[in-house]
Amino acid sequence: MSAYSGNVSVLFPYISDTGTLVPASCVFGQLVNMCAFLGALCVYAWHLHEMYRIEHNECPRLHRTFARITLILGLLCALGFSMVGNFQETSVMIGHLIGAMMTFVSGILFCAVLSFSSRVHLGSPTWLWVLRSILTFINATCFIFVFVFGALSGEMRLPPRKYEGTEKGYVYHALSVSCEWAQVTVLMIFSSQWCMNFEISH
Repeated sequence: MSAYSGNVSVLFPYISDTGTLVPASCVFGQLVNMCAFLGALCVYAWHLHEMYRIEHNECPRLHRTFARITLILGLLCALGFSMVGNFQETSVMIGHLIGAMMTFVSGILFCAVLSFSSRVHLGSPTWLWVLRSILTFINATCFIFVFVFGALSGEMRLPPRKYEGTEKGYVYHALSVSCEWAQVTVLMIFSSQWCMNFEISH
């Protein structure tokens, strides 16, 4: 919608840029809020599953602490995602940045803690733990390079605009945007394989 309106380029727009200006911002905010709510429900469902397994196996208290930490990080990630959709970068920049940091940083920590606890506390198979660890590493690496390439492009400023392939720093801009989209994709893949634990426990 943003590309059709001429607000961003079709190729390599930042995710937030696609939902900054009306009317795309209205649709973007609504979809993000729905996804954040569903994400919070999934996090809580995982927490209930983890607590059931821990209590059923009579695990030490430390395992319960990890389960609660995982829950808090997951809910912070969902809350931050909702803030990203509700606070557009051109309207309330500080709120948007806080939401983005909550989403990505809490998301990375959530993936790391969940990977560890699912292996140590829930007895997940080695291949699943390795997969989750790889996804977490990719997630963290992409997060770092979003800022590295963004800074090298020299164009991390507002308002969002269309980038042309002939502009100076365009390659770095494209790499930064690609890392951001890759990070979100990895988070979605990470979340989608939770069902593996439910099947294993069943």
